[in-house]
Amino acid sequence: MNVLNKLTKKNLLLNKKRTIVTIIGIMLSTALVCAVAGLVTSAQQTFVNLIKNSDGDYHISFSNVPQEQQKYITQNNAVDSYYTTKELGYSEFESIQNEDKPYIYVVSMNENAFEKGAYKLIEGRMAQNENEIVIPQHLIDNGRVKINMGDKITLHVGTRELMDGSKLNQKNPYLASSSKEYIYQETGKAGDNEDYEEQIVDGQEKEYTVVGIMKRPNTGVEPYTAPGYTAVTYSNSGTATANFYVTLKNPKEYENVMNQIKNTIEAETDSEIEVDINKDLLRFEGVLSESILGVLYRIAGVIIVIIVVSSVFVIRNSFSISVSEKTKQYGMLASVGATKKQIKRSVLLEGLYIGIIAIPLGILLGIVAIIILLWIVNLLLVDMMEGTSFVYDVPVAAILISIAISTVTIFLSCLIPAIKASKIPPIEAIRGTDDIKIKTRKIKTSKLTKKLFGIGGVIASKNLKRN
Repeated sequence: MNVLNKLTKKNLLLNKKRTIVTIIGIMLSTALVCAVAGLVTSAQQTFVNLIKNSDGDYHISFSNVPQEQQKYITQNNAVDSYYTTKELGYSEFESIQNEDKPYIYVVSMNENAFEKGAYKLIEGRMAQNENEIVIPQHLIDNGRVKINMGDKITLHVGTRELMDGSKLNQKNPYLASSSKEYIYQETGKAGDNEDYEEQIVDGQEKEYTVVGIMKRPNTGVEPYTAPGYTAVTYSNSGTATANFYVTLKNPKEYENVMNQIKNTIEAETDSEIEVDINKDLLRFEGVLSESILGVLYRIAGVIIVIIVVSSVFVIRNSFSISVSEKTKQYGMLASVGATKKQIKRSVLLEGLYIGIIAIPLGILLGIVAIIILLWIVNLLLVDMMEGTSFVYDVPVAAILISIAISTVTIFLSCLIPAIKASKIPPIEAIRGTDDIKIKTRKIKTSKLTKKLFGIGGVIASKNLKRN
């Protein structure tokens, strides 16, 4: 067996050009597989980051959780991290010129919540105390309010209620300008009843200094029909009630964790709490079945299969030529006692040696290709990604899959030549009678070839057909 190993190594070194060409072929095949797998995982992580930047970095949100029941979230082993916000309330603002959106909706939070909650600064900084506030850009654009950095504004922040005492939030449009039909649809009662006009109660006067301007919050925080422009102030102390935005250790358990926390809190408080899930984030993390992620992986799978099949045909040809050149050698080895299994293993060993060199180089080439491609994509799509860029994210699993697929490709490429080499009888192998079997009519050339190129053209044509 050692003799066959040495012979295989020596043949690879003696046929350097063919060995290099084979290595390049396997490198390109591996690089393509690695690039496809890497682009899929990078695209997935990019979409995850895009959702976090636009909707917030959380899986589940719980609204208005009482202080006594907050332990069921903060001490839950299934929870990886969380951030909290507090709804301070609404304030009318006379300068607003949008009749359907007459309020400023004030929310308090700390730095962690501001960063993870998809609030993006355009100018200035985050509020650092309870006397500072960050306003949204659309308060200036849509509300046509003239406010500059450093200005002081006075708000009377209170609770938004109907005349009958029912509380309203951002999901309820401004009812004073709503139609009777809308009120009837929401309540089942006539829209001309004065009980369905709203008011701000328990207002407390507060003066804020504008220290920042941010982008419009996502529609989960502020729907397009919301009556208030969301503004953010600072809070670092515990409150009686708070909104919790929870990230789970295992997103696949979101439904069980959500129901467990919700049912426990409602059982103790005898009141219903509002729960929401970040569907888009769960989709791109591969949790929800209706995700387009499945389509992305299926397309990548089809591309990889095409690459593998094409590579097998190309690389196999190289090994077939190698076997054909060494037919006499295999015949002599067989005549002195080499078994079919040993001869077959010799061909497979040749593929192994080449693979050990080609696969790592192919992985490296694939990674470099991904980095260059993502860099170009980021340059082209910088204005479309809303501050998010395509990220390089090739996990170890993707690299291992590329290695496994390339190994299978090399094995399949070697298999047929290896079987052929092991089946050639020693005498025929030494004589070389089995190398080429071709009928005369297969290499027959036309008279036109002789007229155009002469006898040299005829010989060249026959040689091409013979090969």
